[in-house]
Amino acid sequence: PYIDGTAIEWYTVSIAHGDEQGAEGELLCINSMFLFVPYGTNEINVCDNTGRLKRTGYPFYWLLIRSWHAVAEIQPTEFAGKMIIYDVSGNLPVSALSMVSFYDVDLMKGSVGGSVNWTLSTGVDLGFVTMFSVWLANNQDGDNGAKVATVPVGTNEAVIRPGTPTSGRTLVLVYTHNQNGRSLTTAWAPLLDCDNTSGCVLPETTSSTTSTTTTAATTTT
Repeated sequence: PYIDGTAIEWYTVSIAHGDEQGAEGELLCINSMFLFVPYGTNEINVCDNTGRLKRTGYPFYWLLIRSWHAVAEIQPTEFAGKMIIYDVSGNLPVSALSMVSFYDVDLMKGSVGGSVNWTLSTGVDLGFVTMFSVWLANNQDGDNGAKVATVPVGTNEAVIRPGTPTSGRTLVLVYTHNQNGRSLTTAWAPLLDCDNTSGCVLPETTSSTTSTTTTAATTTT
């Protein structure tokens, strides 16, 4: 709780398409006589067959638990207990990303390092995603790929360790994962190799019809 727990009367449990204030959502169906859970409860059972896909383009994949107070009423979303729901299925995840960017802060030619950032596609469903992985590769198909970072779902950044050799690779690829494996398509950015002599050199890349082409400035499919 964000204030003295003795002032809390109830908890609300809801699912939503985002974790920010105003994100569209609804109270979750729980096996209880009430939509509000009494203070002191630390476990609930969710009703069977609770649907997440409530609106086209807005799948619900956030679980939010907020306290309710007689004076302040419901707790603001930014202070809520929250987590991304993983929806067990037999399917591979989709790419889920619309844009990837990378800037090299390693100033040695032939090696790179720095932050890789990505933007989620509009209306993406992260309920089928558990992890992101970052690879260096020769092309969008992932040929000669080398995995350089992994981060759990819920973040939009991963760090490539400075001194990571490029070995002639020209792209940074970001994949999504779940317990069934890795996404078949990827989002990517050019692998800029910066050094003190030549500056940052944009590599030549090979096109692919099966992957999502993404750079820091433009996006094409």
